[in-house]
Amino acid sequence: MYTFDPVSRPKMWDTFSLPFDNITYVKDKFSSVSERYPELKDKKKVFFIDGDHSSSGVTEDCATLREFAKEGDLVIFHDLNEAPVMRGWLRIRPFGRDIERHETRRIVGSLIWK
Repeated sequence: MYTFDPVSRPKMWDTFSLPFDNITYVKDKFSSVSERYPELKDKKKVFFIDGDHSSSGVTEDCATLREFAKEGDLVIFHDLNEAPVMRGWLRIRPFGRDIERHETRRIVGSLIWK
């Protein structure tokens, strides 16, 4: 699992990763994934995106998803219920992908890329 967050929260991510050894925390925008991790392009992935919640930030994240996410990948957006984040998520649909949306107590929303 790769988690992207432009804000540094090392204690929080250390806590999440305690029972797991396969979580990679990246303090950067999700749009950096292609540049920093090109080897992931052809692998199954789980992404947790707690990115820039502005409309332009979410648009950038969605453009990266179009390029980088593959069938069967799991994409988890933090704060999917916030209006700018939801608008960005809705922009994904026209790009020929089937998406299942799940919501967990309005904290995160996850998408299964098909």
